[in-house]
Amino acid sequence: MPTAEKHKVKPVITLKQQPVHKPEKSWDYKTTTMVPEMARYYGFFPLEHTPKLEKQDERLASEFSDRIGILFSIPEKIALLRQYFSRAATANPVALFSEKTIGRGEYIQAEYHIDIIGTAEPTAETLLIKLCYEIAREHSYSIPTKSEIVLKINSVGERESFNRFSRDITAHFHRHLNELHADCRQNFKKSSFAPIDCKHTECQNARATMPESVGFLSEPSRNHFMRVLERLEAAETPYIFDKQLVVEPDIVQHTIFRVSLDQPVTEKNETSSADHSIVIARGARWGGLARRMGFKKDVLGTSAIVKIPIHKNNRETRIKKMSTPLFYFIHIGYDALLKSLTIIENLRRAKIAVYHALLKDTMAVQLGSAEYLGVPYILIMGQKESVDGTILIRHMRTRSQETVPLNRLAEYLKNLIKK
Repeated sequence: MPTAEKHKVKPVITLKQQPVHKPEKSWDYKTTTMVPEMARYYGFFPLEHTPKLEKQDERLASEFSDRIGILFSIPEKIALLRQYFSRAATANPVALFSEKTIGRGEYIQAEYHIDIIGTAEPTAETLLIKLCYEIAREHSYSIPTKSEIVLKINSVGERESFNRFSRDITAHFHRHLNELHADCRQNFKKSSFAPIDCKHTECQNARATMPESVGFLSEPSRNHFMRVLERLEAAETPYIFDKQLVVEPDIVQHTIFRVSLDQPVTEKNETSSADHSIVIARGARWGGLARRMGFKKDVLGTSAIVKIPIHKNNRETRIKKMSTPLFYFIHIGYDALLKSLTIIENLRRAKIAVYHALLKDTMAVQLGSAEYLGVPYILIMGQKESVDGTILIRHMRTRSQETVPLNRLAEYLKNLIKK
């Protein structure tokens, strides 16, 4: 096993690294919802300063304003990439979130932009989707009416895959042009994908028989999507494949997802069940934007926008306090990675925060990060532990180790915190 001295790796925690070797004593922040706290448990850190769009990027941002805004903010991603390159932090992925309040009167929402930048691994999509799914679950507890959490997912693959799909979808709607609503026929002249977003009943039959984008995926794109789905299933995150979840890509590639709270269909709302859906999060993987900005090296990202309605009686911004984690979770091998999100979510529900580096697979990087952060305990799951349903607890001061069953992990860690 490599020693920490040989592999001291400073983890990228925010875009602005602090020149210290000890973590801060607490994670204090202001918020109106539970989202920032949940994001922290999942390894996302608050963006310290919102990056501003430079003049040279304004023209590029305007090209995307009408096409991808429903998924995430392109101007924000351009500004974020500009800062990412300026900080010379391109060796490691970063996981960030920012918060703002939108709306007025009774329709106030907390909006969160959540990003993972700098990795092509499907773990990035899985981590972000799992976080959005759990955010929807927590928010559902505050809704008077019973709602079902619905995760819809699709893949458009890389650019070549999408081009093949685009040609087929254009031909399909052209064959059904006379069946479309008049407004859709006009919009179809501007975009072949206009009938997909149409709400008119006349267009339902044409949408129902439209081709599926996954049928045009290349072998690498298909493997990427299958790994995302495999990791979601391992993380106990149910999903629905939705072939109508597509956008004109430009920079969007591979996975697209949406998380909503839907009321179950009953006799009272059977005819209008679509009106009883609250979209909590939308997101997608993206790439190619850095090259269009003029950088030689492309940087991939996975982003989502989360919107949480704020009740008029609960809009006061509160200071939340979280203790800095005493634990660092290390995964070794693919089977351990598959179980990682379930472990982190179970610890979150038990209010036990852990550092982790799910976006990095090498043990040397994970051990180096744990040494750098100075945590007193390391949780290790390797191939043997993943099969046995256990986890190895290493005491960094004494270098002693103990094996703990996963069903007793939260209780065991709570006892360590009390010491």
